[in-house]
Amino acid sequence: MKALSFFAMGFALLCCCSLLAADKAEKKAANRGPAAAIEKQIAELDLTADQKVKVDKIVADYKKKFADAQAKGPQLTAEQKKAQREAAAKAKADGKKGKEAKAEVEAAAKLTDEQKKAQQDMAAANKELQAGLRKELSSVLTADQLAKIGLEGKKKKNT
Repeated sequence: MKALSFFAMGFALLCCCSLLAADKAEKKAANRGPAAAIEKQIAELDLTADQKVKVDKIVADYKKKFADAQAKGPQLTAEQKKAQREAAAKAKADGKKGKEAKAEVEAAAKLTDEQKKAQQDMAAANKELQAGLRKELSSVLTADQLAKIGLEGKKKKNT
């Protein structure tokens, strides 16, 4: 009888731990991406009640859209992910940034043509979504608020 109760308590403890870990992973995933980054910046703004409701709805919609676009991205193998992490760490240690670092990481991953196509499609979708998010937020926020979070209209260079 005691063994059964210890087994039941152990099983309950295991279930609780796995639920806590899953919840933590879910929260971590929700705090990544372009919409989450903008949401963090918006939290620092003084918004009216009406603006807050509208902005929260816009950001929630775009979080889902970004997650859907991310899901359509390339499915990397464990080896490819490891190679990317290692190449990124090496590039950072070597002081490489931007396109140079990105090229090094992409070369290390050795993506298939199908994965490269999926990555390009995902990048194009993300770019479109970012533009849409910027446009919708600009219809709700003031020019000063947009400037504070870095979403003011980009000025084109004269050539």
